[in-house]
Amino acid sequence: MLDKKTIKILKLYRTYDSINDRCSGRRDSHNYCDRGIKNRFKDLEDFAAYVLNLPNAFEPGFTLDRINNNKGYQKGNLRWVPAIIQSLNTRAVQIKKTLPFVSTTQGSKLNPFRVKIRDRKNRNRVLVTKGFSTELQAFKYALKMYKKLYPKKIYEMIKSECNRIKRQKGK
Repeated sequence: MLDKKTIKILKLYRTYDSINDRCSGRRDSHNYCDRGIKNRFKDLEDFAAYVLNLPNAFEPGFTLDRINNNKGYQKGNLRWVPAIIQSLNTRAVQIKKTLPFVSTTQGSKLNPFRVKIRDRKNRNRVLVTKGFSTELQAFKYALKMYKKLYPKKIYEMIKSECNRIKRQKGK
């Protein structure tokens, strides 16, 4: 049986290897290499030394995330967050110019904004789907539902990330 330290090292190696695959064009080149996303760490040791000292490193349910998706894998642009936070930090959310988990429904003039919240364990199971007439109403409802469904620590991270996205859109 492997000890916890060995498991962390293996996960870090797999993560570092995946980063190199993406940034070198071997995988998903249109999302990484072609956009100028680069791995700025010298080697695995440099990467491990930085990543292991970040807050929430290897907490259960947390994954490594780039803070700014238009920048590469570099010091100051990585953090450990729950998967729900990582799903808010995508180009799709920014390109659509909609708030997280609020999507435009075509053909519905009364409720053009929809909140769809999925189960944390089974992503195919939808817990809530509800329509709203304004984006702000949908956003407020989504935050209220997250507060009910998620532990306080994760809810606070979701709220903080949503507010960061709102500020970016306001610029």
